[in-house]
Amino acid sequence: MSTPSVGENSTKHTTRPVIEYIKTCALAIWKALEQNSLWKRMLKNVVCTTATIGICLIHAPDSPFGKAAYLAAMMTVFTHPGRRLGQLIESLSLALAGAFVGVGWSVLGVYLSSLVIVSNPPAGYAIRGIFLAIGVLLHGFLRSHTPRLWMFVLLLVIVCITGFTTTVMQVTSGYVTQLAYPILLASGVILFVNICIFPEFSSSFIGKTTIDTLNEIAKVLEDAGHYFVQAEILNTKSASVPHEPSVATRGEEPPASPKSSIKALSDITSAKSRLRSKLSGCKAAQNECQYELAFSVLPPRYMGPVSQQAMSKLLANTVAVIGTCESRFALLGDFSTESHEDPNLSGDRASTRNLQDFDGQNELHLELTKPKREIEYGDVQLLRQLVDRITGPYIELNIIMMRSVDVVSSCLAYTYDVSKLPSGARMPAGILLEELDQHCDTLELALQRFDADTTAALEDAAPLKEFSNEEPDIMPREEVFLISSFLLNFRQAVTQIEEMLKYSRGLVEKRQHTRGRRRLFAPKIHWRRWLYSGGEEVEGLPASGRKAARQVESEDHMNDIVDIGGKGNEDDIGHRPNDDMEAKISVRRKEERQIASETIYGPFHQNMSRTQQVLTLSLRARARLADIAEWIQDSEDLTYAIKLTVAVFLVTWPALVPSLNMWYSLNRGSWAALQLVFVFEVAIGTSIMSFFIRAIGTTLGSLWGWAAYEARDGDPLVCTAMLFVGLIPAVYALLGSQHAKAGMVAMISMSVVALSTELQTVPGTGTENFLKRWIAFLIGGAVAVLVEMLLLPAKARDRLVESLAAAVTKISEMEGCIAYGVEDGVNIKEFPIEVLVHFERASGKAKTALAAASTFLPFCSSEPRLKGPFSPLVKIYTEILFVLHQIIDKMDNMLQLRTEYGSGPLEDFNAMIYPYRRNIAGSITLLLYAVQEALTTKLPLPQFLPSARLAHLRLINRVRDVVRSSTHAEESDQEPSTPRSRALRRKYISWNASAAAQAEVIEYLEELTDLTKLLVGANEFRSGLLTRPTYEEYVAKSKKEDRGEEGGVSGEVGGDGQADEQREGLRKRVSSNGMSEEGDVPVSLRRIQTRKYDTEIRRRTTNESQGSA
Repeated sequence: MSTPSVGENSTKHTTRPVIEYIKTCALAIWKALEQNSLWKRMLKNVVCTTATIGICLIHAPDSPFGKAAYLAAMMTVFTHPGRRLGQLIESLSLALAGAFVGVGWSVLGVYLSSLVIVSNPPAGYAIRGIFLAIGVLLHGFLRSHTPRLWMFVLLLVIVCITGFTTTVMQVTSGYVTQLAYPILLASGVILFVNICIFPEFSSSFIGKTTIDTLNEIAKVLEDAGHYFVQAEILNTKSASVPHEPSVATRGEEPPASPKSSIKALSDITSAKSRLRSKLSGCKAAQNECQYELAFSVLPPRYMGPVSQQAMSKLLANTVAVIGTCESRFALLGDFSTESHEDPNLSGDRASTRNLQDFDGQNELHLELTKPKREIEYGDVQLLRQLVDRITGPYIELNIIMMRSVDVVSSCLAYTYDVSKLPSGARMPAGILLEELDQHCDTLELALQRFDADTTAALEDAAPLKEFSNEEPDIMPREEVFLISSFLLNFRQAVTQIEEMLKYSRGLVEKRQHTRGRRRLFAPKIHWRRWLYSGGEEVEGLPASGRKAARQVESEDHMNDIVDIGGKGNEDDIGHRPNDDMEAKISVRRKEERQIASETIYGPFHQNMSRTQQVLTLSLRARARLADIAEWIQDSEDLTYAIKLTVAVFLVTWPALVPSLNMWYSLNRGSWAALQLVFVFEVAIGTSIMSFFIRAIGTTLGSLWGWAAYEARDGDPLVCTAMLFVGLIPAVYALLGSQHAKAGMVAMISMSVVALSTELQTVPGTGTENFLKRWIAFLIGGAVAVLVEMLLLPAKARDRLVESLAAAVTKISEMEGCIAYGVEDGVNIKEFPIEVLVHFERASGKAKTALAAASTFLPFCSSEPRLKGPFSPLVKIYTEILFVLHQIIDKMDNMLQLRTEYGSGPLEDFNAMIYPYRRNIAGSITLLLYAVQEALTTKLPLPQFLPSARLAHLRLINRVRDVVRSSTHAEESDQEPSTPRSRALRRKYISWNASAAAQAEVIEYLEELTDLTKLLVGANEFRSGLLTRPTYEEYVAKSKKEDRGEEGGVSGEVGGDGQADEQREGLRKRVSSNGMSEEGDVPVSLRRIQTRKYDTEIRRRTTNESQGSA
């Protein structure tokens, strides 16, 4: 028996990883094909493009489609049928409108040039150049300013470039038909395939998206709640609550709840980013369906209150509950399976830390920015006792909540024809309204029991030995803040589900009234919002990266409350319940401005002479001209259009020279211009990334198009069959992968090379056409990147900083709304509607700015940078984005709780506590202003900044004193009040939860300040009395306090000599550029710990002294 040789063993070891990798990729592709009906959409795309190419090749020698037959294949790629019917009709309408406008414009330009081109050829081609410049300018401006018209301007510029660079000398019928016929053919084939093969309607799509998002959020909410009461829930039986069969689970086994396993904290916190993307997709689907022609029983717009309004609030409360789980871990720790986790590390950070490979030094600097949380100094025994008391009411309400989620899912599936529920059950054939009323009553009674049981559980808490036989202190403190935040946010989440249930009941009733008959629903379009929603899809920078999204400036800075245009803010569409109130506010403010203008300027205008009035008109004209000049100077849209026009003319100028026009046409020079338009993006980083992605797709597609023609010497059937096979992976890349641009350009390249060679639009073999296509792409892409880099470069990192600064500015406005009432000592009974609307608008714009920053961040690393690679800073900016998201979520939660449940201290004692609130608001505002100015001006932060944490602790102590003193002062004869009973009122619990959120806002602000110091540095003293100790000195001091030593630092930390050397090493500037030998972060920018270790030492000393006493 022969033994395998060494070569055979090495071959097996080499091929095994390859086989495993192929199996993994195959399984991933198979799973992707099963999701979202991807294989159906791929089939429609492949059939459509193949059919279009086949029709063009039927009469190849004398094809009626002329030299521009490849436009048909391009049309099937840009307006592909793998989408819903309404979306396809919208895309086709824009494409056809752009194509015919382009045909008309090119016909006009060619006709005018034909009048003089025979007698004066340079003048004729100059006319063509002027018309081409106007067309490209219009394309660039609308592409940047209104991405919704992307398909319109794309076909416009394609037709213009194709028409103005041809060798045609005058307008003929063939000139028009060779541009129009391919586009009309492709449009008919696309519409036919979309309707006849697996048609998709908007109603089912929005229903499925909403149901999936609802169940995902509810599942994470349940996991977070189970984690919060994890020690008690494992021993709790679900049999205490009878299970009634719901609409979705009738005839099946009842679900086992609660679960016997608790998810890890990292899994729960990492779900936040996934839920945000789910909600964004749900909102985008709702906005998209509102502008589509729908064929359904109920119009898609009826889903708006569920998919946008209630879902957004439900997610906000779920994120707040996850935040309480993080705080619980910081104080109580976790099971042994998660004992290695960092309590300050959330799932979002854990998922992002694997993106870059940072060295230990950089990671240390980022770790030093994390503040010590106030909850870490809380009382463990008190929190455990409070959690024990609320476990029973929570489990009972959670079971009924999940049952209600199943009912809502069934109702939405029934009303919007969703065939299968997330649980795997089929859509119910019918639903009884009486049963839905019963479910609504059950959930309402469960909420009432939850309120009564939690209040009684906290009020009747049993004494513990640790409290010296005294009742636990449930006055305002960190542990009570945490419990209050969990209870109210969980209750508010269940309230949102109750609203969804009642609204779903109304949808079921409406469907039953229509008896299930489908009909067409025309879209109700708000044209201005329609223009500023949507975008270029995969073909350019997303809408979140536009200037309106980055700077989030309104047209009226003094009246930012009013939504004048709703630019770039998708969260505002269908998500604001106070539209009528905003309209009234808008009308009232316009009237006030008009009255003020008449009062101030009315007498002035009446007393002016006619000459003075003429001068005033001239001044107005000059002011208008100045405004136009400033707009031209500041308009990024016009700048982008000019740069694009310059780039296009750099590759099309030979076509406008009489002696080079024929050479340009024979060598397919127009392909270079078209590739340049596709690659040219609004920032350097996006253009470079687009260039490399499209280079791969162009190379592979051109090679396959060449192979399709050469397979059997240009046989049309063999060529079409080969293209059919090659389109399958390209369509998968377009629809099912993250490299959609590569798939798109691969489809176009293989079709263009094959069609051009088969139809012989110009002389050339398949190899020559392949080389022409590939060289044209290289020329167009290279020119696009060079123009982006040299002519008014738009750097993604500048856009990133601009977006972050805008987000910080809007967060400052949100803080101003939260601090309402700090200027006068008047109790706040309710927040004015203007303040609420202003807060909501500022919150939406801050989120939009952060979305823009997230859009630009991946492109920053691909940009050329003189200071070195940007990758060491990516981690810092990622942390800043995370911190800003957390601050916005906490502020949203604060105002939501105050609006829903009130705020006891603000309603009863604001006159006595408003100076303390003003100190907090001032400290937060100054911190935000300092960070914003540091980001925009790149100047170092000051060494000492106001402490918002200290101001917050003073406010808490003041509230405790005021509640106790006021309770003793107002004794009631009928029902005596106690501090405990007052503290357990709903509005006081709401204030507790808001205070917990505000404490976390302050902690994240401290971290934001430290992260900003890593970017811009701080004005630290290098020597003298005000020198701040180093990190090593803090560690040494902490160990010294723990051991009770009186002398200097002992040998455990290296001795005085070693500490001095480390201190000198930290303070020394090594080189002229300020870079450290140990890492990429400059020494002057290193994080120096502030007062956190001193605070910890003082707190620990105080606790030990109290325990010893």
